[in-house]
Amino acid sequence: MIKLFYKILDTLKNFDFSLFLKLNLIVLKKNYSKYPDYVEEFEKTLANKFNFKYCLSFSSGTAAFYASVLSLNLKSKSKVLISALTFPSVIEILKKQDFDISFINVDKNFKFDLDNITNQKYDLLVLTHPFGFYIDIGNLHKILDEKTKIIFDSSHAQGIKIGDQDHMKFADISFISLQGNKAISGGEGGVIFTDNESSYHQMINNHHPGHKDNVKLKVAGGINDLKLRMHPLAAILAKYDLRKFKNKNKELTEKIKSIYNHLHNIGIEHPYNENSHIGGFHFGIPFFTKKKLLSKYIKRYNWYEDLSSLQIKSLSSENDLTFFEELRFIDLEWIKKNNIYNIKNEINKIFKDVN
Repeated sequence: MIKLFYKILDTLKNFDFSLFLKLNLIVLKKNYSKYPDYVEEFEKTLANKFNFKYCLSFSSGTAAFYASVLSLNLKSKSKVLISALTFPSVIEILKKQDFDISFINVDKNFKFDLDNITNQKYDLLVLTHPFGFYIDIGNLHKILDEKTKIIFDSSHAQGIKIGDQDHMKFADISFISLQGNKAISGGEGGVIFTDNESSYHQMINNHHPGHKDNVKLKVAGGINDLKLRMHPLAAILAKYDLRKFKNKNKELTEKIKSIYNHLHNIGIEHPYNENSHIGGFHFGIPFFTKKKLLSKYIKRYNWYEDLSSLQIKSLSSENDLTFFEELRFIDLEWIKKNNIYNIKNEINKIFKDVN
């Protein structure tokens, strides 16, 4: 009974009447189809937030990535490089294109393994920034040049800044998923960010019937490819998250730094150090261990562990599966809901026999 009382109290504390009212008015007016003005307003707000000329919404992060790839007009057999830490649906999209795909491993500091890198150049780099970490591409200069296109999957790293710029500015196109419990969430959906006008308009023409800038606007459902619009109500929900994003991200970043420091003090290997850029977290707090840990707060990595099995070539010196065998993460939703004192006590219990 007491637990139920606190659950109701927590719900009321976080209840936003203005959001509730706005959603109900939209539903009552049935203004939740095609491309209503508030979706375009949401896109402009996001573009301004992250300092981009253009933002465009999609039905999912995967759809946003698919549209991004098509907009680059890459030729058949273009050479594409990805990280071993790449979300499965992104890999599946690439496999459906006629590309020559290779992957590169990262080490336990989330840095690239460059031991076996040649001077062969790549047409496209697709890079996922996982678990709230920015993976630096600076040391890939041997295989990237001014002609290499770059797409960032920043779904799990929203809001990271490198100097005074958002990290997404270092790619030609960046996309984020708005699904689930992301830092900015609409329940479902995704968006792209770019400063490239040509790519932006090509994505509209390919995937967004009813958009005011679509060249086939006068044709019912007129587009050049698949319809991939986001459901309009997702824009309302995501814009609500966006209002609180900066402060929530800052608070969570400080909390997670404290957790990493605690893991360091008790001798647990993890990828964070004082030079790491982190923020916009998803999934949880990654660490490495060979021990079997029995806790409901510890999760296993469940993306593809061996990209060679997908007929994707490795550029790394060897395909080190021990990285994935030892990779675990502490559940992020549990971290969000608990104070740092309780978290550290629970971590001590979980890891008491590890060393």
